[in-house]
Amino acid sequence: MADTVFDSRPVDHRGRTYDIGYFVRPGSTQTVVYFHGLGSAKEDFLSATKVPELQELTLLGIDFPGCGSSSAYFPEIPLGIDDLIAVTFKLVTMLGFQDLTLIGQSLGGLTALQFACRHGDLVSRFVNVEGNLAPEDCEIQSRDVFRRRFLGDEDRFFLELHERLTASAKPGFAEFAENFRQNIADRAYFDYCRSIVDYSEGYPLFDQFVGLPIPKLFIHGQLNSHLSYLPRLVAAGIPVVSVPDSDHFPAATNPTFYYHAISGFIHGQPVGT
Repeated sequence: MADTVFDSRPVDHRGRTYDIGYFVRPGSTQTVVYFHGLGSAKEDFLSATKVPELQELTLLGIDFPGCGSSSAYFPEIPLGIDDLIAVTFKLVTMLGFQDLTLIGQSLGGLTALQFACRHGDLVSRFVNVEGNLAPEDCEIQSRDVFRRRFLGDEDRFFLELHERLTASAKPGFAEFAENFRQNIADRAYFDYCRSIVDYSEGYPLFDQFVGLPIPKLFIHGQLNSHLSYLPRLVAAGIPVVSVPDSDHFPAATNPTFYYHAISGFIHGQPVGT
């Protein structure tokens, strides 16, 4: 088994240079690229390197600008989904990867969907892990941020957000609460939230997802089985997997089931409902 390598590359975008952190676990076949969620980082995907069914694959985890080890973020240049697509495309091209399987969680699912729509020649499969497909997917904090101005002194806001997340009855939120502040710059959090709401309310995300001419899988936590569009995905012939005893963070709350579903999908085995 090849060693996992952590590195970074400078990526020029909109007149600035972003030092984009990533890890790659070399393999002998196709490349799986992980797009992390809001307030998360590439390390959310690091456990995939230990999954036996994924050992032959090349695994690539990337930190978006202002997230994880991609610490540089320039407040005078607010970034959004379009910028994340552009930066990711430049890095993937720089690294020479093709024939990509995309896995995107939450913000990463939305970004990966748009990446697949714009760079379909590179993408062969897509796993959408509760990525935004409708306005209902905008969490309370995303809409709260959307209505706020960034003043540069948001400690109170983040303290209250941390308290709400920690008090949540959903199992993955408390763990997320412990790490999200160190995973993302304050301004990046605000800018990405606004872009999430803009896309969720202004783009036909569900139709884009259904219309992608590649194999697709939608994964959600069992506690989010109320999402109104799940029956429509099933009716469209898209496999949908509900991860037992899980919420918005299935990789953290039930990794065995989660990775089994992903590996089955990548290897062409029947999954979902």
